[in-house]
Amino acid sequence: MALVALQYEIISEQLFVALVVMALATSAMSGPMLKRLVGRRMRRLFLAHLDPRTFVPSLLGTDRAEAIRGLAQATAPVAGLDPAVLADAVLAREAIMSTGVGQGIAIPHARMAGLSSPIVALGLSSVGVDFGAPDGELARFIVLVVTPEHDDLIQLELLAEIARTFQDSELRAAVARAKSFDDLADALRRAPVLREG
Repeated sequence: MALVALQYEIISEQLFVALVVMALATSAMSGPMLKRLVGRRMRRLFLAHLDPRTFVPSLLGTDRAEAIRGLAQATAPVAGLDPAVLADAVLAREAIMSTGVGQGIAIPHARMAGLSSPIVALGLSSVGVDFGAPDGELARFIVLVVTPEHDDLIQLELLAEIARTFQDSELRAAVARAKSFDDLADALRRAPVLREG
């Protein structure tokens, strides 16, 4: 359009050059800006699926099964699922491979039929629960991830993001102090962005 405007002498040559330079600059910037915006959106993916009702600041239970059942009790009403069915699905997945990732974090998870969108729950354990972490540390941050049965990608994205997020020791300390969902959400929003790789 700028070229047509120049040909018909609607704009000057100087303005044409300025428009071309501006178009090149905005095109060059759009790639990094989009990547940054998408990265921020993905960084907050699991926070978008947390619900005030699925935050359990004082999770009871001293073993995996008790901890998972406690989180299933909080999650099932939000997901529209039976708590026992949800707990059994998560425990069946846990029996295949433990979900302790180290640094006091465990991410038990399951895919469920009839679920329309992911649900994330977070329980804080003051005593810690053995989730078979490679570093031997007891899990104090237990994040339950329940995703629709046929959506493999969203589950992988959530698991990877949660693991990356909780690598930050300051974030773990802030989350451990959370007494309410607002405290938790504030800590997660303030967490530094940790890129893959």
